[in-house]
Amino acid sequence: MRSGNTLVAACDPEHLEHLQAILEKNDPKRTDVVVMLVNPNVDQDIEKTKDDADRVMDSRAIRVFGKTVHIAERLGKPLALMAVPGRNPYELILEAARHLHSSRVVFGKSSRGSIDKQKRDLSRVWRQHAQHESEVAVEIFRDQDNSEVLQFRPT
Repeated sequence: MRSGNTLVAACDPEHLEHLQAILEKNDPKRTDVVVMLVNPNVDQDIEKTKDDADRVMDSRAIRVFGKTVHIAERLGKPLALMAVPGRNPYELILEAARHLHSSRVVFGKSSRGSIDKQKRDLSRVWRQHAQHESEVAVEIFRDQDNSEVLQFRPT
């Protein structure tokens, strides 16, 4: 995975419009795309066994990644897939972005609250974890054509 990649959060197989929008515009010669799923049904402190991997890749994760791959193949775009266990998706996604040296993190609109709440929650998580070494653009899609971008800078 090259530095400056785009990390796309995915959790609902019926709402991947943000992924499609990113892939349609992405030039794979310049930027890699990683799709990340956080499975909140599995605790983060698991052992790393085959049984635990099967728990993380449950039926919902398989549906999400199945639709993800279908979209990517239809558009002729490569991507990487990543699934992790845990109950704090924003924290885990922003941490993954730091480790992957992502320059952009993309979310779809949360079904659990407003975009304003999503922005507040993401900003709070960013501030609580001051280990960020570089700037990250966090983009939240309302739908396939409309998004809001937050610039998170190192603290």
